[in-house]
Amino acid sequence: MIDDALQESAPGLAVLATAGVPDAPPNLFPAFSWAPRPAPAPPPVASPTPKARPGPPPMPFQVSAMWRYQGQQPVIAMQAFGNTYLLSERCGVLGHHGVGAVLEREYRIDRIAQSGVTLTYLPMRHVSVVPVTPRTAAGSQ
Repeated sequence: MIDDALQESAPGLAVLATAGVPDAPPNLFPAFSWAPRPAPAPPPVASPTPKARPGPPPMPFQVSAMWRYQGQQPVIAMQAFGNTYLLSERCGVLGHHGVGAVLEREYRIDRIAQSGVTLTYLPMRHVSVVPVTPRTAAGSQ
């Protein structure tokens, strides 16, 4: 099947041609390209996980006292960073802070109510409420 002249001129080719399939003719013109081989596919890139947005710092303010005069708005005493702040919407108390005042350069007073004080943490515009929790008098149950 393979020509005798072919076997004499290229004995290795005859072995290759008959190695895979005995009856198939050899492929004398295999596909060839001068184009460079394609670059290997890049490894898959992991999708970046979104970073959790940092939240505001823990609320430093605590209500230490609250009192009301006859029919007037409550006066609330809050403490933070070793300071005591008196809060009231309408009060003649010297040194009080009202709605719109800024405490510690980062917290704005938005609302003063008997239930609590609403503060906005200005760098993040985060609104929090500092609750007024009733305390029992010392020695009573």
